[in-house]
Formats: sequence, C-alpha cells, structure tokens
Amino acid sequence: MNVKNEQSGQINVLLIPFILTIVLLVAALGFGGWAFTERTKYKTQVDPLISSAVKIAVERAKTEKDNEFVQKEKEPYRVYNGPESFGSFNLSYPKTWSVYEDNSGSASTVKFQPAVVSSGVDVSLATVVEVTNIQYDTEVKKYESQVKAGEMKATPYSLPKVPSVKGLRFEGQIPGGKKSGVVVVLPLRDKTIKISSQSTDYFGDYNNAVLATFTFIP
Repeated sequence: MNVKNEQSGQINVLLIPFILTIVLLVAALGFGGWAFTERTKYKTQVDPLISSAVKIAVERAKTEKDNEFVQKEKEPYRVYNGPESFGSFNLSYPKTWSVYEDNSGSASTVKFQPAVVSSGVDVSLATVVEVTNIQYDTEVKKYESQVKAGEMKATPYSLPKVPSVKGLRFEGQIPGGKKSGVVVVLPLRDKTIKISSQSTDYFGDYNNAVLATFTFIP
C-alpha cells in the first residue's frame, strides 16, 4: 500500500513539469503568432507611408533641382537703360525675359515678360515700368478707393538704391481688373514712376532683380 502511494506521488511530481512545459509552449506559440500578426499589420500600415515619404522626397529634390536650373538660366542679368527725359531709370532683369518699350510722347512704358511679351487683358506681365506725365499725389489717389475697400494694402516704400525718394507700395487687386499684383509708385519731379508686377509667379524676380537694382535720377 505504501509502495503504491509512493509511485503515485512520483507520477504527480513528474506530471507537473510536463504540464508546465506544455503551457509555456502553448503560450510561446500564442505570443509568436500574435507578434507575427502585429508585425504583418504594422508592415502593412507603415510600408505605404514609407513609400509615400520616399516619393515626396524624390519629387521635392527634383523640384529643387528644376528650380535651380531655371534660376541659373536667368543669369547673368541684363540691364535696361531708360531715356534721359524719363529720369534715366535703369534696372536688371533675367536674360530669359523679353522687352517691349514705348518711349514716345510724354510718357514711357516698358514691359518685361519671359520668352515673348504678349498683349491682352488675360496676360499677366512679369514687370511693367511706367513713367507717367502725372504728378505723384494725383497718381496715388487712383488707389485710394481700393485701399479703403480692402482690395489693396498700401505701405511706405523706397528703392534700395534710391532711398532718398519716398513712395508707396500697393499690393492686392490691380486697378481695372481681377489680377493680384504689386505696384510701387514713386515721385519723379513733375512725373511719376510706377513699377508693377501682375502675377505672384514673378514676385521673386520682381523683388530680387528688378526692385533691388532699380535706379533713376530724381
């Protein structure tokens, strides 16, 4: 009788580690299955994000390279010299731009546009320089209604190379149309100089090339 009890006790003692081993094995298999499922799920979710990020980075690098090429194509800048009767104004502009000038009569109009200068109401010119036979105060009043209506914003402005001449810079809807642009208005004795750009696409060259180099004899 004692022998049987001892044998039964030995069996129970051996059975416990076996059961624990099976439980641990099942738990390990379960954890492994869960980990694999989560990894697959994570990979499924993350791979498209990585692919999208790589695509964006490649496109951004290409855009930066294209912009760098376009900028290099504009250099070296050309110089335009206006007539003495209109203040001998001069400015630098990208060599990829064309110029159309009308210096006849009592006013001067010079238009700048990439490739070919076109005409028409739907054309947004890169830069237009006008010397009008109208006094500064009268010219500025043309923009008053739009400033009051909130269609344009007026700020004091002086050219970097002619800081002694004080004028105004108007930004917003250009008078006579729906185009958004910028116009710098400056006094020139009994005349007025207007330097404008009719599209935000050209603001970089307008600010960094045209206005940055523009000079005239007050």
